[in-house]
Amino acid sequence: MKDYSDCTPREFKLMILAQLELASDREVMVKCVPYFRTVLEEVEETIEKYNGMISEFEEQIRKVRRHLMSDDKPRNSLRLNGLILMDKTAFQWLEGENKKLNELRENLKSYEEVHEMFMMHGI
Repeated sequence: MKDYSDCTPREFKLMILAQLELASDREVMVKCVPYFRTVLEEVEETIEKYNGMISEFEEQIRKVRRHLMSDDKPRNSLRLNGLILMDKTAFQWLEGENKKLNELRENLKSYEEVHEMFMMHGI
């Protein structure tokens, strides 16, 4: 989000909720609709971006898990994005990526909730 780049997704959600509450008067809302539509477009783009990032993370994690569970893996190593990971490193990588994936999912949920708030307000 351009105007909210210093905020976490949760803080962004709370700010938008506060703005919607302040604009709950019909006359004020009519004046704010163009702004909210612009923000809604950015939220939709962000949701799309997060969905793509989550898909990529999930695919990489599946690849590492398949490798670690495989009985015929070569010399306890895995090639991922041009890097060769040993099993121990792969486990550490997997742990870190799972944390990142969970954070992405939480952020996505915040943006989806903002999207839902806009829909509830008829924007």
